[in-house]
Amino acid sequence: MNVICFDTEMANGCELLELSVYDLDGSEIFTRRFKPKARSWSPKIHHITPAMVRDLPGVASSREEIQRIIDSADCMIGCAIDNDLRVLRRAGIEFVDPAPTVDIQHIFWLLRGRLERTEYTQTSLEHIAQYCGVEFGEGEEHTSSGDTRVTLECFKILLHEFVAEYAPSTRRAPLATQLRYYSNILALARAEYQAEWAKGFVSLIDQGDGFYTFKFNRVVNSVNPNIRLTLPVIDRHKAETDLRRMFSRRRHHGSTGMYRLTESDIERLKAYSNDPTASTKSRRGKS
Repeated sequence: MNVICFDTEMANGCELLELSVYDLDGSEIFTRRFKPKARSWSPKIHHITPAMVRDLPGVASSREEIQRIIDSADCMIGCAIDNDLRVLRRAGIEFVDPAPTVDIQHIFWLLRGRLERTEYTQTSLEHIAQYCGVEFGEGEEHTSSGDTRVTLECFKILLHEFVAEYAPSTRRAPLATQLRYYSNILALARAEYQAEWAKGFVSLIDQGDGFYTFKFNRVVNSVNPNIRLTLPVIDRHKAETDLRRMFSRRRHHGSTGMYRLTESDIERLKAYSNDPTASTKSRRGKS
């Protein structure tokens, strides 16, 4: 199984400035800087100044070599890898039938982050490395080569922890089998997390003279004294779409968030639910 791990540094967040690629054994198989089209950018993070790449060729000179590396991969590892894929696509690298990706932010989230109720992509490489006990060498941090090496080491440590915690039966299985287990368990955990995160409350705020606004919150708003009623919902985003459509004819002219509601409208609102099990429970009760 051909696994590669890579990291990019960018100019202005969108142009490829530096790329490093390691294989699974930890050998650096590609590292290069490029002269971007931009003439200026902030070197605050990666410390690569325009003068350092002024006389280098652009990424076009290495595009075929990079494409071969990407095309030969069976799996691609990174940290916040979607950002790297985006800048590579912008540089002309094609991902027609791309290999699966593994983001160490997601493994870390599965193992520890979701217990702390953080998002999938809210953990930095520095934090993950600290957790894994992996240190940056002097001057390595925020270089594509240093970040790639640390990402790869963290991947191996996190995968070992994942197997021990979630899939001990695959301890001696091939890497491909372990990664399939990981992918399936991550998908289930993300679906569960998203469903839990979508839950919340709809509050109807009395603005006076028969006008109301809706608020869609993760937790109950107990501070506003003008709340007329609050409803629990399974999906706040769906509730927002549903209720704005339900009361579209009551929307105040010239306003996207103000509604003139009658007592009959408010009774309709009280009966609203986007719990898919509600109708089933209701039918069972009647039977």
